[in-house]
Amino acid sequence: MAVPCTITGSTVTFNVPATNICLKNCPAAPAAGANSVATTYSTAVIGTTYSPDTVATYACAANFDFPSGTSDKLVCQSTGVWSPTSAPVCQAACGTPPLTTNLAAAPVATKYGLGASITYSCANNEKVIPQSSITSTCGANGVWSVATAPTCQAVCINPPPFAAG
Repeated sequence: MAVPCTITGSTVTFNVPATNICLKNCPAAPAAGANSVATTYSTAVIGTTYSPDTVATYACAANFDFPSGTSDKLVCQSTGVWSPTSAPVCQAACGTPPLTTNLAAAPVATKYGLGASITYSCANNEKVIPQSSITSTCGANGVWSVATAPTCQAVCINPPPFAAG
């Protein structure tokens, strides 16, 4: 592409359109930390660099997740720097809480971050036994505070009339 210029006396001025700017590529994204799996990129590597707007996506290993509100993505900026500048860090997480027949846990998710709590409930006019196990919290080691699922026990709503006899 030809770049227009103007000559004034012995001075040459090049008129580079604003759309012609030099963009820097980014080096490989910051290394994923412990408890992570391989980083994937939205575009192919160019030598050892990635073009601007490339997205690096991180993932955590089983029983680990990113803290709530943490993005799993970094984006290559036109300045040649990833944003954010550091890889997200995976922390221990809990999987599905222990469940039994007719027992439900809310909220429902596939992974729960540290400190997340669930509340157990039963269906069909049943109650959670023991009552002390109605809630469970995801602990720092990725284990639920209620390790064994409570059970559901039938509750009599309208007992039959008592006949004296």
